[in-house]
Amino acid sequence: MNTRVTVTIPENFALPAELMLASGFTAGSEMECVFEQGQICLRVPSARVSAARQLFGMGRHLSAGRDVVAELVTERASDG
Repeated sequence: MNTRVTVTIPENFALPAELMLASGFTAGSEMECVFEQGQICLRVPSARVSAARQLFGMGRHLSAGRDVVAELVTERASDG
């Protein structure tokens, strides 16, 4: 499928509805933009990549100021 889009303001353009439907993009979707050999490619990240990005660092606030590695080592040592 080939189509043209127009950049309306810097860093902004609209994807035609048929491309949105075909790609699975919805409002707020994350896409990967790659510039290769003079062409811009838009890619839909896999569901696993998107899920991993959302999970990355989620528990950091729970371990602030704690040495969780030392706690695990101590716990394993006491388990014998």
